[in-house]
Amino acid sequence: MRAATHAHAPVSDFPVGCVLETASGWVAGSNVEHAADWTRGLCGERVALSAAVASGAGAISRIWLACPKAPGATPCGGCRQLLAEHAPQAEVHIWNGDGAPIVTTPADLLPGAFEADRLLG
Repeated sequence: MRAATHAHAPVSDFPVGCVLETASGWVAGSNVEHAADWTRGLCGERVALSAAVASGAGAISRIWLACPKAPGATPCGGCRQLLAEHAPQAEVHIWNGDGAPIVTTPADLLPGAFEADRLLG
């Protein structure tokens, strides 16, 4: 996936690309590390979700995630929560460099995700 080639991962060498299929088109993101402390970097999923929200892209129907150097990789816990909040019904396609993508959902990635309506009760 082309979005992963734009990742800035000088320390981890763990490129991640994410493309969202939204009501108004495609929104891409890639991970961006902070060289002094790569654990404070931005995940590709968060970059794409932030861009989609900021641009008013609308509902997300599909999420395409590429981790070309990481067989078996899936979104981190924080990204799973954000996917569950912003795209609960979306198909998530995860490609890890070989073979066909794994197709899943935010609910399968994070069963029992915290939902905002819990705050209203």
